[in-house]
Amino acid sequence: MLALAFPPAALWPIAFVALIPFLWAVRESRPRRGFLLGFVFGFAYFGAQVYWILLFGELAWSGLTSANALYTAVFGLFAPVVWRRERPVRSVVGLAALWTAFEFARGSWPLGGLTWGGLLQTQVNGLKEDNDRFAVLYDELGRRGETVDVLQKALTEAAFRQEHLQNLLQEQDQAMRVVALGGEGQEDLVGTPASEARGRYMWSREEGLGVLFLSNLPQLPEDSTYQLWVTREGGSPVSGGTFTPQADGSARLIVRTGDLAGTLTGMAITVEPADGSTTPTGDIVLQGQR
Repeated sequence: MLALAFPPAALWPIAFVALIPFLWAVRESRPRRGFLLGFVFGFAYFGAQVYWILLFGELAWSGLTSANALYTAVFGLFAPVVWRRERPVRSVVGLAALWTAFEFARGSWPLGGLTWGGLLQTQVNGLKEDNDRFAVLYDELGRRGETVDVLQKALTEAAFRQEHLQNLLQEQDQAMRVVALGGEGQEDLVGTPASEARGRYMWSREEGLGVLFLSNLPQLPEDSTYQLWVTREGGSPVSGGTFTPQADGSARLIVRTGDLAGTLTGMAITVEPADGSTTPTGDIVLQGQR
């Protein structure tokens, strides 16, 4: 039922009640049964979410679905431990925190995270409906000659949030296809012999983007940041933007190659001032060539 909250059905209010049967079943189950219920729930839910992976074969679909379902299975394993009948309020808060923790973990590992199917993504259409309601109210207040400054600001913020979430969903979808297909090519980024930092870049001309996975990057002081550089054949490095790795030193970057596709010869990661640089000025942490 939770899958109906996502496109193409996009019945986003279902997300507020769809988990109730599952939570009711696991709250007082034994941990082993909770693990099994969680896996069955997750396999059905994520299997419906990534149905398009079947284009690349049943093995790819079942592998990706099972990897996602393991997170709901482990949630089901710990849910009976968190739930206490005599403390319902604390138990509800605990289950919500546990679900949030596992969604965060699923969005971080493996391969930089499996973020497809997060509950937050169900609310994109809800933001659109809120946006439409704000627009109607805005017109009504305008006809009455009342001030609408506060409402206009809220409408603008809602529109930006909607657009941002839609762009994120589109990027995640494209990145998943690049990874699922193995990309048209890939290269490894390596650092100095003393460095443990590593990187792997996979790209697709058809999608017009690449996905860069990084690991073991050291944390930098506040006045410094990491910056990605891509190089045209016979040209100067072009900035791919600045970024901050997660606490474990990992990062996943979406690289929009655009007209660089076919002429991109290499990339590098450097340490730059906090605001970034127009040309590479700092030490090279990772570098690749293809």
